[in-house]
Amino acid sequence: MAFSRAMFLALGLLGVLCVGVLAELQPVVVQSSNPNGGNGLNPSGGRCEEITIPMCKGIGYNLTQMPNEMNHDTQDEAGLEVHQFWPLVEIKCSSDLKFFLCSMYTPICIEDYYKVK
Repeated sequence: MAFSRAMFLALGLLGVLCVGVLAELQPVVVQSSNPNGGNGLNPSGGRCEEITIPMCKGIGYNLTQMPNEMNHDTQDEAGLEVHQFWPLVEIKCSSDLKFFLCSMYTPICIEDYYKVK
């Protein structure tokens, strides 16, 4: 399996997270900024979907979109790979590790989010 640039970045940041350098992350509440109601689409035109990966449920957001930065087309595919890191999450080498991994493998998707120009 060839490692992508994003994978190298993710693995490098894992080292930083496991020594506890990053500040504690807090869940963020984001409201739709589309004044005309919504069509359920995000900026890239894809549909948001409920997170189904067990490790990533309840991390502060509940919607994601595939493909992710690791080029996984489905959550099943992403889930198989992210669960390789479960032993590190279990030993609690960093309180931010689980959120970091899930944000890479199940990136947040905000329905009806539009950038104001």
